[in-house]
Amino acid sequence: MLPIWISFLLGVLLNSIAAVMSNSATIKSSSYYMYLAAAIGVATTLIWFSMARDLHDPKKILLYGLYWDMIIVGTFIAVPFIYGAKVSTITALGIFMMVAGFILTKVG
Repeated sequence: MLPIWISFLLGVLLNSIAAVMSNSATIKSSSYYMYLAAAIGVATTLIWFSMARDLHDPKKILLYGLYWDMIIVGTFIAVPFIYGAKVSTITALGIFMMVAGFILTKVG
């Protein structure tokens, strides 16, 4: 279907929009928030499944799955900094543990 790089680019774009929506009090209080969030979730899931369908090597599926998971986590970690979030020691430890967990489950 779509080239892999376009799928990843769409994943970054849609997850960034979702992360901005989740951090904006104005958007969260609007009447369309839940509908838009659900539509973005369905769209990103469809993008992932179309990528997985086109990949025939199980090792590539695991590797691209790692990239996809890192896109999701990365955008939801990075966007709050736009809104002035600060990194505490516990937050940094949590981020490290998530990344280590992804690597251990996908690569290890």
